[in-house]
Amino acid sequence: MALLRVEELSKRFGKIIACEKVSFTLSANEIVGLVGENGTGKSTLVKLISGALRKDEGRILLEGEECDFNSPKDALERGISTVYQDFSLVETLSIKENIQLQTNSSESEIERMLGELGFSLSLNDEVDYVSENSKQKAEILKALLSNPKILLLDEPTHSLRKREIKSFFDYLRKAKERIGVLFISHKLREVKEIADRVLLMKEGRIFEVGVEDIEVPKPLALKRKGKEELLKVKFDGFSLSLREGEIVALINFPPRYKIRALSLLGKAEIVPEDRKEYLFMELSVKKNFAIGFKKIKGLLFSKVDEDALEAEIKGAIREYEIKAREEDLVETLSGGNQQKIMLSKALSRDLRVFIGYNLFSSLDYKSVEKVKRKLLKRAEEGIGIILFTEDLDEVKDIASRIFIHERGEMSCLA
Repeated sequence: MALLRVEELSKRFGKIIACEKVSFTLSANEIVGLVGENGTGKSTLVKLISGALRKDEGRILLEGEECDFNSPKDALERGISTVYQDFSLVETLSIKENIQLQTNSSESEIERMLGELGFSLSLNDEVDYVSENSKQKAEILKALLSNPKILLLDEPTHSLRKREIKSFFDYLRKAKERIGVLFISHKLREVKEIADRVLLMKEGRIFEVGVEDIEVPKPLALKRKGKEELLKVKFDGFSLSLREGEIVALINFPPRYKIRALSLLGKAEIVPEDRKEYLFMELSVKKNFAIGFKKIKGLLFSKVDEDALEAEIKGAIREYEIKAREEDLVETLSGGNQQKIMLSKALSRDLRVFIGYNLFSSLDYKSVEKVKRKLLKRAEEGIGIILFTEDLDEVKDIASRIFIHERGEMSCLA
């Protein structure tokens, strides 16, 4: 008998069909990968199963018994533990306090799980002051210490470092002997590595595909180095000179370096880790573009040319394949489509310097390739680009120079 059986599950948001008659099973002793482009309903499906959203139609059966969860707490009590794409931590509490809110685990139990996962984490740090990497590890700890029968993982590795992903996968391979795992990721290489079978979500529907059928994108060409110096900044003894036409990748840099980079606002266009710091989530897609359009055109206190704005929006939606209408509120869109709106706004500006934090988070593989090509094009036009990321594989094919911060030491790969 399957641990989890989903039958004809459907969910609509107004006229938008997020999930349409989705059916699949998940058994103990297997890791099922779920892939698909942005906005196809993957995160919605996770929220329906975990009780974060109410279904419109269909059934969810846990060990043969139909369940109707009113909240994630209901699902958790039945053994369904979830790592959501967006963090669900209380910013004013420490990492340890956040974990204990959900699990009642002792500090020694948390430390033991950290050891099993091969993670390093300062448990007493307040969440508001830690990196995305630390928040991601805290979410994983919360889920695993809840003693799950079923583990739903929505983009669980997007802020993890390469060695942390390896140790996490080693843990999952052992844990699957007693639990079922649904693993959602846009990183096809990871899905191919960890999944026993793979489901593809497309336009709200689900299909099974072979693991061997997953095609990992080929790397792009390395970017040449530029000449004119655009920016020079010092990070605690580390000095970085950025030249025109250059893409510099900074791997695993601690939060203090990222905070220092934020001081360059005004000299550079900065795309933060948290989309809520850049987008107006409560406003429509059109209004978000209008605000950015005014800044681009220098029209902050003038009336916008509606025809030009319309062309700008349609061009961005077409180029980045954003699944949204102009009138949709940004907060109702998938994380991937929010990311595309943010990037399309930022990369359309008249820039000299661009700084981005984990740009490819939440993007499907096709969108990652589009953004990489856009970055290369902007570099060809002469702008300088700095990319903060935890994942070397994401940037090694486009970066001119790569600096890695590991255990307090700095090294340069190129």
